Amino acid sequence: MREAVCIGNNIGGTIIINVPNATYSLANTTDAGTGELLLGNSQSVNISIIGASQSSTIIQQTDGIDRVFEQDPPFNGNTPVAISNLTIQNGVCTSGQDCGFGGGGMLGNGNTGDDLTLTNVTFFNNNSGGSDDGGALAGEGNGNLTISGSVFNANIAPSNTNGGAAGGGVFYNVNQGDGNISVTNSTFTNNTSTLGGGGIEVEDNGDTTTISGSVFTGNSAGSSQGGGVFSDNSPLTLSNSRIVGNIASGGGTGLAAEAVQTVTATNNWWGCNGGPGASGCDTVFTGGGASDTFNPLLVLTISANSTQINTNSSTGVTAAITTNSSGGTGFNV
Repeated sequence: MREAVCIGNNIGGTIIINVPNATYSLANTTDAGTGELLLGNSQSVNISIIGASQSSTIIQQTDGIDRVFEQDPPFNGNTPVAISNLTIQNGVCTSGQDCGFGGGGMLGNGNTGDDLTLTNVTFFNNNSGGSDDGGALAGEGNGNLTISGSVFNANIAPSNTNGGAAGGGVFYNVNQGDGNISVTNSTFTNNTSTLGGGGIEVEDNGDTTTISGSVFTGNSAGSSQGGGVFSDNSPLTLSNSRIVGNIASGGGTGLAAEAVQTVTATNNWWGCNGGPGASGCDTVFTGGGASDTFNPLLVLTISANSTQINTNSSTGVTAAITTNSSGGTGFNV
């Protein structure tokens, strides 16, 4: 695996690396100088890494000090990366390369043209190691981040020398005007941060954040804000998603947003028919000039297949979250 990446970096141009079914264990090696896989060097290269499936192609770190992937380590730019159909696990960045930028499993984006696309990728049990933000993934600098069909499970952004780290699953912070983040049909579960954004945090971006068809459950921001999602100074659109059972004692168990921005979080299921803050639902916190819209909401409907039941017979009961509070239909969570 390491040799394939090295050859691709040195050839340049468009590189496709197909990774068969197997578990690939990385370690810090003398010849490589780092235990992580470095995607890009001093020239422009477009790298795609394609596994066989999320469950059968596993790339894991074993040295206890390095993450798994880093995009464009020399900060050259024009190094787009696409990763699909595999699992990235057990990365922990403590004293490895560029740990100060965060990302336990992967440090992505970087300079102009460093777009990152993740399709059907699982990030499991990664830890930013107390160095910085992004338990599973940190996107820093420039470049668009596109996530689809992916899973972020049991990743941690722990306490650090600054008091805490943000984005247990994903932390995205690029320069204003230099990148947007899109998340579709993805799952964030049981991720933990100590500063904010247990599932995902987008910070100081100013560009757009779009999340749709996704699940945020069991994530925790501890005593901070935004157990599921935290958005700071980034216009956010969140739709057709399930935000249930997240934790943040500082406010906004499901969603927190701050600074001057617009939050449009319509057609979501919050855990009850009453919407954010009602009994059984996750809560929302907005402050610092943020304006929000949460209606209409997705609501739970229950119907019996038959209104009459004969003695010793039965009928089916159907529960669905396909209707919103305004009577709209056709949703799918």
